[in-house]
Amino acid sequence: MELMVLDIENAVGELKEFHAGLHRFFMTKTWYVAGQALQYSQGLLFGSERKNMTNMETTVPDSDHQALQHFLSNSQWDEEGVITEIQERISELVGNPAHGSLHFDESGFLKDGAHSVGTKRQYCGRFGKVDNCQVGVFQGYAMHSYRALMDKRIYLPRGWAEDPVRREHCGVPAEVIFKTKVELALDMLSKE
Repeated sequence: MELMVLDIENAVGELKEFHAGLHRFFMTKTWYVAGQALQYSQGLLFGSERKNMTNMETTVPDSDHQALQHFLSNSQWDEEGVITEIQERISELVGNPAHGSLHFDESGFLKDGAHSVGTKRQYCGRFGKVDNCQVGVFQGYAMHSYRALMDKRIYLPRGWAEDPVRREHCGVPAEVIFKTKVELALDMLSKE
């Protein structure tokens, strides 16, 4: 399948239109980060295979890796509001009680260091081996050929959950406790 320039331009246009309906979740009394949110989304979709802020800066027009990193690490925006809005849109567009289904799965992301939340030597299913990685648990919706990511949770291994120094250094909220991957999936399911 060949991807044409027009296909990418259309995809960017559709992403911008989709994103416009989410602007209210990227505002606080003193800050507005909708621009960085859109740039980050573009970097995830159209960037290189290695998704870091420096690579995104080279791919996404008018972006800055420091502004993108600040958006992810320090900006106060309504993540739960975005997730809820996307879930409602999916339900309206492709929801089908007879033929739709929820799916839960984990996925690992290789990491070089030990300072990203939850990183440790553990099984990384994407690569079929034990390696230094983060693991996430994901909720998806499927109906016929439609697929959509509905929610996610990062898996915090017990060693991380019980290490107050490392938790504070990485900004892990006090209310986050150790949960198994199955418990994380049940949390997402019970939120429905």
